[in-house]
Amino acid sequence: MDRRYLMINIILFALLLFASISSISAVSYSVDSSCDSDYIQNLINNDSLNITELHFSNVSGSVFDGIVLDIYKSIVFTCDDGVVLKGKCSFAYAFNVLSDDVTVVGFNFVDYFMGVIADNVNNLSIVNNTFNVSIDGVVIGYSRSVNILDNVFNGGYNSNYGVNVNRCEYVNIVGNYLNNTTLSVYVSESNNINVSDNNLINTSVYGVGFQRVNNSIISNNSLENDSNYCISINHGDNVTIEGNSIKNSKSDGFYVYSSNNIKIKNNTVENNEGYGGLILSSNNTVIEENSIKNNGAEGFHLDSSKRANIKNNAIENNSGTGISASNSDSLNITRNTLKKNKNGIKVTYSADSQVEYNVISENKEVGLHLVKIEKCAINNNTVHNDVIGIYINSINSSSLYRNVLKNNSEAGIYLFNSESLTCAENNVTNNNAGLYGDNLTNLNITNNYLQNNKKGGIYLLLAYNNMISNNNILNNDLHGLVIEQGIGNTITRNLFYNNKGNGIDIYGDNNKINYNIISSSGFYGIAIDGSKSNQVTYNNISNVYYGINVYSENNHITKNNIKKCHIGVYLHKGKNTVSNNMISSNSKYLGNSYGVYATGNNNKILNNKFSTNTTGIKIKGDKNTLFNNQISSKKEGISVEGHNNKIKSNKITSKSNGLKLIGNKNKITSNKFK
Repeated sequence: MDRRYLMINIILFALLLFASISSISAVSYSVDSSCDSDYIQNLINNDSLNITELHFSNVSGSVFDGIVLDIYKSIVFTCDDGVVLKGKCSFAYAFNVLSDDVTVVGFNFVDYFMGVIADNVNNLSIVNNTFNVSIDGVVIGYSRSVNILDNVFNGGYNSNYGVNVNRCEYVNIVGNYLNNTTLSVYVSESNNINVSDNNLINTSVYGVGFQRVNNSIISNNSLENDSNYCISINHGDNVTIEGNSIKNSKSDGFYVYSSNNIKIKNNTVENNEGYGGLILSSNNTVIEENSIKNNGAEGFHLDSSKRANIKNNAIENNSGTGISASNSDSLNITRNTLKKNKNGIKVTYSADSQVEYNVISENKEVGLHLVKIEKCAINNNTVHNDVIGIYINSINSSSLYRNVLKNNSEAGIYLFNSESLTCAENNVTNNNAGLYGDNLTNLNITNNYLQNNKKGGIYLLLAYNNMISNNNILNNDLHGLVIEQGIGNTITRNLFYNNKGNGIDIYGDNNKINYNIISSSGFYGIAIDGSKSNQVTYNNISNVYYGINVYSENNHITKNNIKKCHIGVYLHKGKNTVSNNMISSNSKYLGNSYGVYATGNNNKILNNKFSTNTTGIKIKGDKNTLFNNQISSKKEGISVEGHNNKIKSNKITSKSNGLKLIGNKNKITSNKFK
């Protein structure tokens, strides 16, 4: 049995029980349309009659004209089917209830300003009536235990409230039909209100409006074609909005302002012209398991709110962002599905929040957009087939863990103006660009998997003191890693494999590049340009055209293992140090191959071991130092074209010339040739 009908039966049973035990002198009266308002009022006022039920009969006609009653006693008002109480525009109300234990059942109120009003009463029931009145259907104030059940409210010109409740407790507004009113159900300064199973259509301001209402529920209502907020909560506390259907309104589905502990659950909000839900200056809001689709603005928007828990919602095809939050802290946005919105999730000016386990896809712009964020966790999201997967601007002291970003048309991850962010264990695959960053400081980019991105794995501009470690950067159509204008970065223990561009490109100073594996990656394994004081150590580089290519000065290239390249190390400028490297088998490409090829001045090539190159060391420059290298070559061990070079204590095994020298004032001492 439908619960509203069960409630009606319980109420009627209670009324009959009360009538049977309250007094043996209780009296039921019947009146017909020949009785005027004064006659009926006198019956009610007559204490000697002790009327407990007053029935309006249609025996002499169904229309009662001009009935205006003040009810000071506990009476059940009933009527025959089709009975109409017809007022005039000058009549303020039909029934004015001023007593406890009053029930009004089955009337049709026509042409009154107000149908039923009540003040300071208990146990009032208004059941199965029809209200065709000018202003308000039912107005209740300062009352307790009120039931407004299965009524019909038809508004019209100047119609204001369907149901207006002020300063009441324990009110049930259930199973009513409300059409064409300004405010269908409006409740203010009340507690323990239940608004359920109502049908509210064509409302011009609120479908359901709560002002300073606490400990209440709005559930299983159908709201359609409303002109303004369908459900509005203002300065409320502990209100549940559950199981409602909100469709085709000209404004927003939900509006919550300056409220606490609001729960919005399992609602369907579709085809509205405004927001699905708008939450302002409210705390401890729960938004879960809602379906928010095809609305004209954001799915949900929060502003200046704290501790919102937004989870397990399906948000699709809204004109604005699926979930939007600004100036709001301690958010938990988790396990939502967001598809075909403008943006999936956008959070601005937030701290101490979590955005986790969301599935975000096919949005027109950005899947996950974060601006001015501190101490947030952006973890375990799946973002695919958007323009940009994750876009972050000005994020600090936060984490970006275990997200999956794939098939995004512009980039998997964009990072701007951020510091102290850990970006770890993300899977960035098949995007246009993998990870793009600009103006980043103290980031830890670690253990990520970047593969098959068209414009490369990682590109960083203005990068300072970042750690880039243990990433797998594979099969990208351009570079593996590019850093432009980067200072003090550490690039360590990464795998660069089969990228069509360079493995690592560095344009900046004081960077450390160590313990990386670079193989089959385009033209250069490592390229250093316009930079100084970089340290390149303990890298394994193979199967690229140039192992390490240096277009700058004062860099240190030490203890690397370089093999199967055309040139192991290429120095275009001077004052670099190449020491203690293993450079071998650099004869993969046609033509001559070189262990080190240097065209600058004042370079130091020390303590390296060269084997099976065509030429071990090729020098075209002046004042270079070649000391204590071990060279085994197929052609020249050392070839020098320049002046004032120092060649000392090298051990050279060559099948052709141990040393080929063109130039003046070169010093050759203590070398061994074999």
